[in-house]
Amino acid sequence: MRLHSSQVTGSLTVSGSIIPDGSGSWDLGSETHPWKDLHILSSSIKIYSDKEEVGRLQLGTNNELEFFDVRELTATQRRTFTPVQIRANATRKDFRGASSGRADSVIRVGISSVNEIDTSGGNLLLDSAGGTVNVDDNMTVTGTLAAANIVCSCSGLQTGVSG
Repeated sequence: MRLHSSQVTGSLTVSGSIIPDGSGSWDLGSETHPWKDLHILSSSIKIYSDKEEVGRLQLGTNNELEFFDVRELTATQRRTFTPVQIRANATRKDFRGASSGRADSVIRVGISSVNEIDTSGGNLLLDSAGGTVNVDDNMTVTGTLAAANIVCSCSGLQTGVSG
């Protein structure tokens, strides 16, 4: 079927896949006309290089967003694996972000095991941009705690210097 029209007004219902006539040749939306929402079933968003699928975003078991490097999987595995199989067989990757707006100052933050946050830089700065960082449960510090202007309204505070 071919539809030759420059504009469709109203809703368009499609019974089948929408596939461009060439790989990487067409956009969905534009810089000045982006789509408002993307609605997908709880499957995944697949990311491609010019040759193959390289990454996958999907929902985890607790509806958290997961990112996987799927380059080590075969083409058949990438095509047929369920999200559970991707989670078990692909390489989990961390989300990356830049600090201070500099693209060369990337720090990776990821979860390496249950209840643990690791950073590639070895340091973790919690900055609330002028607000307050709250710890609403117990906090244990192994190593040196360097702090200034600590305000504590708590009972049972234990302080000490070992030496």
